[in-house]
Amino acid sequence: VDTRYVQTAPGSTALMVKAPRPGLEPEVIYYRSQSVMAQSDLSGLAEEALNGASVLYLTGITPALSASCRKAFLNWIDVAERKGIPIWFDPNHRRKLWSDEDARELLVPLLPRFTGVMAGKDEAEMLLKSSGSATELATLLHQKGVQHAIIKDGEHGSC
Repeated sequence: VDTRYVQTAPGSTALMVKAPRPGLEPEVIYYRSQSVMAQSDLSGLAEEALNGASVLYLTGITPALSASCRKAFLNWIDVAERKGIPIWFDPNHRRKLWSDEDARELLVPLLPRFTGVMAGKDEAEMLLKSSGSATELATLLHQKGVQHAIIKDGEHGSC
């Protein structure tokens, strides 16, 4: 594991707690908004860190954390594009971190910039404001400019 870009800083590490509840879905509690990551601006690392990279993999959690993380997320996309690095994106949508509307506002215009999107069916439906089969959602992502779309559909597999 290449650790050249690991940094340390005072403060807390982000934490997610999944608390089981008999007969119910687990309760998920996030302690992320005051974490070092949420307070950081990692934009400056992109230029050097992406040298020689074969792919950039991003999730929707990063831009949901804070304005500085959103700025870094957008900068990493810019740098990867300029360097010709394919960008893969997993929405990993967390409603406790940001609303569907805020996520769509930022992410939908970025879809044509992503080489690939790997989304759960519910995440694709949220992004596209559309429902349908996994195949239909993948087709809609292609129509938005995504070259490769993978839709994960639980027990039904993926397409």
